[in-house]
Amino acid sequence: MMSVFYNGLKAKESLPLLYSVICIITLLLFQPAGLRAEDSPVSATLTPHTFSTQQSARLAVTIQGKQDAQITMPEVKGLIFHQRGQSSQFQMINGATSSSVTYTWLVQGTEPGDYTIPPITITTKSGTYSTQPILCTVSDSPATLPKQKQSGSSAVQRVAAEQNENVAFIRLIPEKEKAYVGELIPATIKAYFDRGAKFKFNALPELTGDGFLMDALSNEPRQQEEIIDGNRYMVLTWDTILTGIKEGQNDLSLEMDVSMLVRSAQQNRRLPGFGGGLQDDFFDDFFGRYQNQPIKVTSPSISMNVSALPEEGKPDQFSGAIGRFTLSMQAQPTSIAPGDPVTLTMSITGNGNFDNVSAPSLTEPDGIKVYSPASSFQQGNQQEEDKKIFEQAIVITDPGVNQIPPATFSYFDPVREQYQTLFTDPIPIELSGPPAAASQSLPQSSAQQQTESSSLPESLLPFTGLAPVKLTPGVFTSEIKPLFRQPLFLIIGVLFLAAIAGVSAYRLRIHFLNNNPGIVRQKKIEQQRKTCIHLLTQIHSASQDQYLRAAQHNLKLFLALLWNCEAASITTADIKKHLGSDHPITRLFVHGDNASYGAFEFSKSERDQLHKEITEILGTLT
Repeated sequence: MMSVFYNGLKAKESLPLLYSVICIITLLLFQPAGLRAEDSPVSATLTPHTFSTQQSARLAVTIQGKQDAQITMPEVKGLIFHQRGQSSQFQMINGATSSSVTYTWLVQGTEPGDYTIPPITITTKSGTYSTQPILCTVSDSPATLPKQKQSGSSAVQRVAAEQNENVAFIRLIPEKEKAYVGELIPATIKAYFDRGAKFKFNALPELTGDGFLMDALSNEPRQQEEIIDGNRYMVLTWDTILTGIKEGQNDLSLEMDVSMLVRSAQQNRRLPGFGGGLQDDFFDDFFGRYQNQPIKVTSPSISMNVSALPEEGKPDQFSGAIGRFTLSMQAQPTSIAPGDPVTLTMSITGNGNFDNVSAPSLTEPDGIKVYSPASSFQQGNQQEEDKKIFEQAIVITDPGVNQIPPATFSYFDPVREQYQTLFTDPIPIELSGPPAAASQSLPQSSAQQQTESSSLPESLLPFTGLAPVKLTPGVFTSEIKPLFRQPLFLIIGVLFLAAIAGVSAYRLRIHFLNNNPGIVRQKKIEQQRKTCIHLLTQIHSASQDQYLRAAQHNLKLFLALLWNCEAASITTADIKKHLGSDHPITRLFVHGDNASYGAFEFSKSERDQLHKEITEILGTLT
């Protein structure tokens, strides 16, 4: 008897311990996604992390999912944030869809030093989130590219104007040369490159001068050909925005670091042609017979006058908006009961610095309770202008108010060179509800009801005290067994632990597969093998030169993964050494070398046979 009691006591002590272990494991393995930083739906990136006081960096805040957000930017002494709008992205991969919204700012440094951008607070419908802090460095002079070794008197040469005009040159074309502080000026950048030369691009064009900021340029400029003085040029064109930040006369110019590919001393023949963009494979030095000659292409200096906004005639509600805008307002609903909220949707449309566009204000807010507005920005296109939308809740507190007063917004028009104030039309409001006298009849009705109820018998009077919890005793039991001692609970606990063990084993296996170097490398090799076969099939019908160049390039990428080396270091001699002289891939590289000298050409049937052998042997090459 004593032994049974002791065993029961041990079971009572161990079961709560088991229950506690299950709870702790559950919290560790299945913690909410909001507690893990890597699952946060918001992120912030700064490009580049090092920039000068004469340059700007691009700060992008990305929010996963299509949702409105209220972003609170921190204040950092020495840094200025210029908002540049937002963009939306949508992706569909293997049937799974994802979307995100990216808000962009230009970051300007006023003083050199190391800075930390604190976490940015983003409030959405799903909650409030914060980004990770970002470190950045502001230098006193523009950042330069690391020097490269070169056989010459200077590692980087600036091409003189008289030598450069016939090879490469760049132009900055602003829409106008007179601006106000904070005004956005559309500008066009055109870079001209001789079609008979070959170039590699080391960086995008950069603006020199401390009086203006330039929006980040796209990595995919527009491309077209132009003929100037009988010379054919490939022209790269960027559309950008200049923002004046310093009063007075400012000199602006552009610099672009490129490398002109020239034949080595033992080679005399030039290969004409020009590639298709900053990342085009055509610019790659496939055969190793070129040497890079770094040059810095500069544009002529442009003098632009930046003026301060006039103080005369500046409205009290002016917030710094510069451009040309229109204002509209809608209210919903317009028929309400006293105390019901009304949502105002105020839209400001036009062209200008929308980062300084604040919410319009009501001209006569008496009798109306106004709440803080939420805003969103819609980037325009060729058919539509930019638009900033403010949604604001109001509550009419005075029953005598029968309309929503006009909203007003002020901005500076740089074309007219004067301040403008816009007004909306008032919106009628219909108040509906019980008359004020109805509330006075309530005490009389209550008193009458009390008089009538007092005449009822005591047994029929409503119960006014505390109601009993239970009126019937229910079913009696001989023993109250806790939940953790019930067999069903123990079975569920064991199954739950087994499920946790299975999930843990699965996660460990996935972690092992994703971090095992051998498995990861083998996956990359198989992926590159499929890509190479697919691309060879696509270019099969191309011309001989195009087929040989593209085939050599893609085969080098595959062989580099297979042999664990750099693709640029693979030569025809290396391929002969690894695969042998009679291997189909070796023969293709030999044909390519011969074709580059213009001393080889093979028939379509020969190329088809070689193509077939290569695609078949790629599937088994290890």
